[in-house]
Amino acid sequence: MRKKQEFKPDRLGTGVLDKLWLTPLQQLRVLRWALFGVVCVVGLLMQDVLLYRIDIGGGCTDLMPCLIIMVAVMQEPESGGIFALVMSVVYFFSGSAPGVHSIFLLTVLSVAVTIFRQVCLWRGFGAVMTCSSAAMFVYEMVLFGVNLFLKQTTLQRFGAAMVTARLSVLSLFLAYPVLRAISKIGGDSWKE
Repeated sequence: MRKKQEFKPDRLGTGVLDKLWLTPLQQLRVLRWALFGVVCVVGLLMQDVLLYRIDIGGGCTDLMPCLIIMVAVMQEPESGGIFALVMSVVYFFSGSAPGVHSIFLLTVLSVAVTIFRQVCLWRGFGAVMTCSSAAMFVYEMVLFGVNLFLKQTTLQRFGAAMVTARLSVLSLFLAYPVLRAISKIGGDSWKE
């Protein structure tokens, strides 16, 4: 009779999924970021299908930039900045963004405001809303300035740009509870 060998050599052909093992906490964090992405894409669809029809004083809300900025402000500057970059590229390639400059503008504003919030303010509703509102207002005003420089709009449309900025800031209050609930998945991503 032949004895069983105790030594078994390693398998030669391992698949990609065999090497990819996530802990339960990492799975929850991946779920969190996936849900943030889904919310932004659903917001983009709502913007393109429903909200563009609502015209108040010549302006309408910009829901996708609101969601991108608020998610970034609620997270760390590094991960929020990467999220802002990825989602602003998705926003641009969806055809809804006002131009390629929106990618740079959303990413830089998101990171700058997140760093300011983390350094100077306590984490909470007031800080998130203040920083998101300021970033959204600056985004709309810089966007108007760029479009004015490129001669894609006129100075008479400044009132409509202000209405768009106000409506976008108001939509932040509606988005906060949903994004806050998602950000609790997997625990806090950073400690202050």
